[in-house]
Amino acid sequence: MNITEELVNEIRNKTNIVEVISNYVPLTQRGKNYFGVCPFHDDTNPSMTVSPEKQFFKCFVCGTGGNAISFVQKYEHVSFIEAVRKVAELSDYHPEALNSVVVKKNVDERREAILKCLHDLNLYYQFALNTPEGQEGLEYLESRHLDSNLQSKYKLGYAFKDGKATIEYLKKKGHSIKTIEDSGIAKMLSVGVYADMNEGRVTFPICDPDGNVIGFSARILVKSDEPKYMNTPETYLFHKTNNLYNFHIAKDAAKLKGYIYICEGFMDVFALSRAGIDACVAIMGTALTKEHIALLRSLNVEIRLCLDGDLPGQTAMMKASAMLTKAGLKFMVVDNQ
Repeated sequence: MNITEELVNEIRNKTNIVEVISNYVPLTQRGKNYFGVCPFHDDTNPSMTVSPEKQFFKCFVCGTGGNAISFVQKYEHVSFIEAVRKVAELSDYHPEALNSVVVKKNVDERREAILKCLHDLNLYYQFALNTPEGQEGLEYLESRHLDSNLQSKYKLGYAFKDGKATIEYLKKKGHSIKTIEDSGIAKMLSVGVYADMNEGRVTFPICDPDGNVIGFSARILVKSDEPKYMNTPETYLFHKTNNLYNFHIAKDAAKLKGYIYICEGFMDVFALSRAGIDACVAIMGTALTKEHIALLRSLNVEIRLCLDGDLPGQTAMMKASAMLTKAGLKFMVVDNQ
């Protein structure tokens, strides 16, 4: 069944645009209207007005405007029907007619192939961690106070030292060399011969906001001239500046608690998790970016900056504070001295 104009109007009539937009952008009331920082351009002063009377929003700088549905569609980059569903959900309105509406999504076949490859690979890593060869990796994780519960929660693993065998395993699972290369984990040893770049390392999967594995950080276990940590390079799916480690877990916890911690690395996330705090993400050693700001803005919660106490960490803290201030986001700085 296709969505009807009558159903759309019914949902719009049940919607409070202020409540919907407040899930994405903090709004302040001035008289009859509400004002907030426009998320559709680099806004430093609240230039977006929201009218509860007209059920309409408008930015007087970039010109973007519309109703609650068009706001969600543009903000979340989803189809019209998906935006209608989201607005109904945010309004706690669940008409039966909406359940029969069929949503047709354009499938990115390349993306799906890479996701399946990385999913299979991470299952293989998790299996390897609990083999005799993986014992060294297991001991390392336990030395960092990462017990079996945390290993399972964060899907930690180990990459066998025979990296060529790992590639052969993926090929037997039906993944092409092109897909394996696109995933960012293959290194070419010679023409037509590939190995796993993470071989012999403990693996920490990096997920997108939906919990799909899109890359890895892998730690070496022996003394070597190689870098201690090896990260997946930029790929079709993985862009370090677009992702916050643990966001897929933290987003729901943050909305429940009303805050989110921003840490330096994933070991900080694990430490907070042991303390019972899941509302935490890590910037993975990079600077806070506009893409990170967009993810944080979508939560509409207090941000707690908790970066390292050394000079680089404090410098990053000051830069992040400036970005959050410019973005109009509510935050506090945690003294971790």
